[in-house]
Amino acid sequence: MVAEMEPQPDGHDELDRWYRDEHNEQMSIEPGYVRTTRYKLVHHVRKGGDTDTPVAPTWLTLHEFDENNKLSVKVQALDPMTEWTKKILQTQKAAGGANYRTRKNFSA
Repeated sequence: MVAEMEPQPDGHDELDRWYRDEHNEQMSIEPGYVRTTRYKLVHHVRKGGDTDTPVAPTWLTLHEFDENNKLSVKVQALDPMTEWTKKILQTQKAAGGANYRTRKNFSA
């Protein structure tokens, strides 16, 4: 599962707290959970002064699950959704996500 988020300018600290204090724990009890890895974009370069291309979101999160997961094709909010989660999702400048399935593994 991939999640991208772009908080409001003053919302980066609260987004980080939400992940650390609530969301990661919620994800960890889902069937098949393996791990969560979060990335913060530190540098973005636009080609030739291009201003039409959207800037990439600041935060990218990968939630990994094994084949025993219960994820559907469509990304869905965890149930029940907490008030803090509702607030976080409603206050982002941009948010998106997608679920992927492993098609093939390459072993050494």
